[in-house]
Amino acid sequence: MEIEQLRQELNHLLESINERSNKLTGERNISPLEIDVILSKVNKLQEKLVILRYILNNGGKEKQVFVEEKIADEPVVNKEKIDEPVVNEEGQLHSVADKLEKTTITKLADAFNLNDRYLYANELFNKDMNAFNNLITTVDNASSLSDAKELVMQAKQTYNWDEEGERVQEIFGLVERKFA
Repeated sequence: MEIEQLRQELNHLLESINERSNKLTGERNISPLEIDVILSKVNKLQEKLVILRYILNNGGKEKQVFVEEKIADEPVVNKEKIDEPVVNEEGQLHSVADKLEKTTITKLADAFNLNDRYLYANELFNKDMNAFNNLITTVDNASSLSDAKELVMQAKQTYNWDEEGERVQEIFGLVERKFA
């Protein structure tokens, strides 16, 4: 992840947190769901700042693990620390977080903590926790990725989700990880 891209993501998160906070100004009763949304964004901000600190502590450059080529054209990874960012064959930089985002999920329901459940139910299902839980259970029981995606697409149409929305993209990503 380049420093400039990381800074843009940090600015976007800060703007989003500020926007949510401004909506709460002057309100006496603040919904726990609104607080959960802000906490989720603050957690993402913290993760991005940890990555930025790591990069800056390494002289402003991400340490890279380069791929060497054997005579037989089989790539061999230089055995430096695996936990550090890695450059793949296409020259793209990946971090441990990227690797974790690609790990398979055994049970989709386990991918959501309590705060996430409220957040998704609030933003995608018009605060209907039962609808959220029903979709997750149904997707967990789906027999294939295409069936699972079809179920999510039906929910997308039913609840009129913005396809570019952060939660919508996340839920599709989690479904893909479930069937990876």
